[in-house]
Amino acid sequence: SIRQGMLTARAFLLLVAILIITNTYLINVTERRSQFGMMRAIGATSGQVAAILCCEAIMLGTLGAVLGWCLGMLGADRVNDAMSRLYETALPSISAGPTSLVLAVLFGIALSLLGVWLPARRAGRLSPAEAMRSTLASETESTSWQISLIGLACVVIGSLALAAGVARRLPTDATAWSGVLILTGLVLMVPLIVSPLSAWVAYLMKPFVDVESRLARLQLLRHRTRTALTIGVLFIAISTGVGLASSVIDNVNDVKSWYRRTMVADYFVRAMSPDMATGQAADIPDEVGSDIGKVDHINAIETTRFVRARVNDRGVIVVAFDSAGSLSRFLDSMLVGDSSPSSAAPSQDDVVIGSVLANRVGVQAGDSIALETDDGVVSLRVAAVVNDYLAGGQTVYINRSVAERLLGVSGVDAYLIHADHGHLDQVREDLQVVTGKYGLLLESFSDVHDQIDRRMAGVVAGLWSMVAIGFIVATLGVANTLTMNVLEQTRELGLLRIVGATQRQIRKIVFSQAIMMGVLALVPGGIAGVVIAYLISLTTYSFSGHDIAFEMHPALVLGGMAFGFLVVFTAAWLPARRA
Repeated sequence: SIRQGMLTARAFLLLVAILIITNTYLINVTERRSQFGMMRAIGATSGQVAAILCCEAIMLGTLGAVLGWCLGMLGADRVNDAMSRLYETALPSISAGPTSLVLAVLFGIALSLLGVWLPARRAGRLSPAEAMRSTLASETESTSWQISLIGLACVVIGSLALAAGVARRLPTDATAWSGVLILTGLVLMVPLIVSPLSAWVAYLMKPFVDVESRLARLQLLRHRTRTALTIGVLFIAISTGVGLASSVIDNVNDVKSWYRRTMVADYFVRAMSPDMATGQAADIPDEVGSDIGKVDHINAIETTRFVRARVNDRGVIVVAFDSAGSLSRFLDSMLVGDSSPSSAAPSQDDVVIGSVLANRVGVQAGDSIALETDDGVVSLRVAAVVNDYLAGGQTVYINRSVAERLLGVSGVDAYLIHADHGHLDQVREDLQVVTGKYGLLLESFSDVHDQIDRRMAGVVAGLWSMVAIGFIVATLGVANTLTMNVLEQTRELGLLRIVGATQRQIRKIVFSQAIMMGVLALVPGGIAGVVIAYLISLTTYSFSGHDIAFEMHPALVLGGMAFGFLVVFTAAWLPARRA
């Protein structure tokens, strides 16, 4: 789930980057229109004008890629160290060889050329007469239907790919890129709606800023493509931010529901933290069990053992337990879908498997799995499929006696102790004597849950940071557009000042432009974020093997919009001050 979230965030960030590059070069072309006109007048071809922009894109792309690679490697190394401490295990070191640098440079150049394609095409098609004008009629009076049709095609193709991913006919990774394709199409179609929707927003603003809102709308329509790209960047930032945040919240709630139902005991005794990838931990001396059994006021003791095994030619973790309570807990609370046991009382040889394993090997309750043992392959009946996050959900829960017979399992990884709640403090003191004698760890129910919460918080923080990066990039895009609008309106703003406009009214014009772009982007973006979260919830089954319940989070949507408007006003402050 985390990997899918990271992939989705990365894909959306790349889309935002391309839009920012395109918008920046569109501004660049507008600023240099007279220069390009002069070049065309003295004999430069359209291809030469376009080549100038492409060469600039290659140089800036190379510089940006090298700087990004250096910062990325430094950041990855720091994050790697933090995650190693968080998970109490050694992680592979970050590879920073020349190959990764070359690939980064090539990727940066490709991204820059992709972003500069539309501006270079427009610059190359300018005639000398058009290039001498400050504003083209085509930018104000019409919209490219070809671009809009391409956008519609992207939406249709992306929707079909997403549907195929939900139906598990395409790889899971394809769902993230199909979402990017849909958002790309929507951005390309934005110019169609800028004029009517901006008129509606200006009408709503009329009681507060009548003249300023009308002047602001005229400036936005003068460069429809630039305005549309800025709105598109904001739209993607808010929609992906709300969508991913909502999905993260739903996933976190699902994980919390899992461990609060499965890791139920008053105290846990173990040698060390289980490895997060394998679920295995160090052995505990055999004498510990008898010493724990001598402690007063203990109602029940369960033991757990984790071992590697292979099922249906896949590596799994077998969890051996010696108490019917462990199995009944799963069957009572963590069943996936309609995977109810086919019999009221599963036999001793039946197993319970994690949903991810069931999904990948294509089995369900009532089917059989092939467990590889030293004596050959043994067929075991699946009593139920359960939601499980241990070892990535590729787990097999099996009775201790069966595990000893088939896999030669011995020893204990952890003791789960259920004590009399009226004497918990006394039980803890007695257990501390036992664990101190053998150098073991003693943890309470809340201790274990706090550890899991901290580990989850570390991973979730990574997703939030990627969402924050999207908003930061969106801020740059808004500031870019508004700054350019102010520069282009220098004479117009000067004339307004001459005829009596105050500094406050001039600032209102700039802030009105920001408000219009914010409303056109953030309100639909918030709604789209809810849709994205729902679509993500539909795709979770393909990689987790179970459905994660989708929930509406109105506070998140409203908070995202409020934060978006804060970003817009922050980006507009300096251009308004300059104006």
